[in-house]
Amino acid sequence: MKKLFGSLGKLFSSASDDTSATTAPAPDAPEHTSQDRFQPLNMLEARLAYAMSDPQARRGFTEALLTESLYTPTPDAPDDNLTDTDAQRSVRLLHVNTPDGGTAVPVFTAQERIAEVYGTQYGYISLSGRDLLEMVADTGAWINPGLDASVHFSASAIADLLGVPKSRTITEDTTIQLGTPQREPTELIAALQDALSREPRISEAWLALAHWPTEDKYAWYVDIRSDLQPSDIQPLLGHLYPVIEETGLPMDVTYNSPDEDEGHGIRLIPRSVH
Repeated sequence: MKKLFGSLGKLFSSASDDTSATTAPAPDAPEHTSQDRFQPLNMLEARLAYAMSDPQARRGFTEALLTESLYTPTPDAPDDNLTDTDAQRSVRLLHVNTPDGGTAVPVFTAQERIAEVYGTQYGYISLSGRDLLEMVADTGAWINPGLDASVHFSASAIADLLGVPKSRTITEDTTIQLGTPQREPTELIAALQDALSREPRISEAWLALAHWPTEDKYAWYVDIRSDLQPSDIQPLLGHLYPVIEETGLPMDVTYNSPDEDEGHGIRLIPRSVH
């Protein structure tokens, strides 16, 4: 058995390899503006505005967040903006106090929002959502601080959004109770089957409902059988975050060798056994 276990959780309630980043304090963001005054400037902001009032719209927002451009202010001069990663350059980022008492990097859904909240004293960094969130993954991000349409992503939430599993330690005396869910999560099953079937070296996979007795919590439990390293499989699961969130439960993933005993729950791969 491969000794790796990961968990993908849920949302809404640092440096990358290419760019080094440091943080510096910024003025606290002002009080939220009126809902009526927030007029979306682009598609991403329109999706965010919908997601604030309609939970069904959150999936569309989180998917767009990874592909659309995001902006974060930097103490560097406004005429020294960065629009792509530069391995030869050190990037300075700001941080702000968050509603939960911590700190995070302020990230905006449009360039104009930086000036709206902080004025013109800062430059900015513009990257694709995935690249920028990877840059601030260790710190967390507050999307649109000071604006009514905003959301705080903790470091843990960003890891979930990017499909980065968090390690879970299993002691010798821990017994996980696995079973077939009474009501099948059809959308999650379809998404998992689509993702895992893209890698032919995954021989088998199951989805079960797990109960962790030591924590008295439930989670989806995906058991993947392959000779591949977990790091080769994890990218297949990165886009599943919005689907997982809609189920209301986190998802644990374990990676095992093909010669292990048969798994529990719903067979995902292969879809049928002849």
